[in-house]
Amino acid sequence: MKSPLHILIGGGTSWIGSNLRQRLIDKGHHVTTVDRRSLGRSDSINWNEFFKNSAGQNAISLASKNMNMPVDAVVSLSGAPIMDKPWTQARKNELRDSRILATEQLVKHIMHAPEASKPVTFVGASATGIFNGIQQDESNRFDENYAGPFNHEEFVSKLCCDWEAASKPLEETSTRRVIIRISPVLSKIRGIVPKLLIPGGVFCVGRIGSGEQRFPWIHIHDLVELFISAIENKGMSGVFHGVSPQCPTQAEFSSLFAKKSGRVAVPLPGFMAKLMFGERSSMLLDGANVAPLPKTDECGFKFRYSDLETALDDIFCLDYPNNTRLSQKSQFSQKPDQQS
Repeated sequence: MKSPLHILIGGGTSWIGSNLRQRLIDKGHHVTTVDRRSLGRSDSINWNEFFKNSAGQNAISLASKNMNMPVDAVVSLSGAPIMDKPWTQARKNELRDSRILATEQLVKHIMHAPEASKPVTFVGASATGIFNGIQQDESNRFDENYAGPFNHEEFVSKLCCDWEAASKPLEETSTRRVIIRISPVLSKIRGIVPKLLIPGGVFCVGRIGSGEQRFPWIHIHDLVELFISAIENKGMSGVFHGVSPQCPTQAEFSSLFAKKSGRVAVPLPGFMAKLMFGERSSMLLDGANVAPLPKTDECGFKFRYSDLETALDDIFCLDYPNNTRLSQKSQFSQKPDQQS
């Protein structure tokens, strides 16, 4: 077994952060989280104190002291949910600050850490929404070498560009920098799945608009493992796409989702999506054909759920004898990817 690492996670009590934290601990690593619910534990730093700490003790040094072990890697997963509330100007500011300012603070503490204890790795989150508003030839896919141009007039694209730029200063240091652009995440209890299941147990969201827009996705297991690979694999640096190799159209996704969930798909016309969600409808009506190539493939990462059918079989527990369906309650409770 490799020597255990000490990882500091900003946003470590978020849904993805909780999954990552537990998996790292299961592998024998040590984890310190930066969160708002810290109660003075040695494995946690209070988020508010962290932001106010710029003139005080360095957060990297503090985490190293508390754990009696230097911090080897820093992961930034902070960010308010993008679709939960209307995009008023105040909400847009919150979406930006929770991502960009949080990342800037982490980067500042890394850069100000003593050289002898400076983390060797930084892994930051971004999103495939960076490709929103870009005209794409259907015969091409956005790969990990695509460097622009991006649509800075589109809110989410600009947000993601600025989010990634917040950690750019680390490229001038000895700290290895990795960015993972996260696509919609499939999980039994969180992510995109519950949002597509219409209450009542009969219907689910079907085709949205034309349905021709692409729908990149990733299973929570693969996303967590990709972050772990970025932490452990010293050969990984730069931008990686947290997306499955298979990128269906939204219509193809919703058709298979309805079949596997045993529900009736209800189409959502484009005009209705715009009435219901306003500017946020761009997240539903635009979709890029994104590929985890060539770097994710070259680094040797292997997806457990590389095709949508296998992923949905796991989500809806269809790997049981005779495809016995579990109850809705048991499908969405007490699963390994549940937030702690």
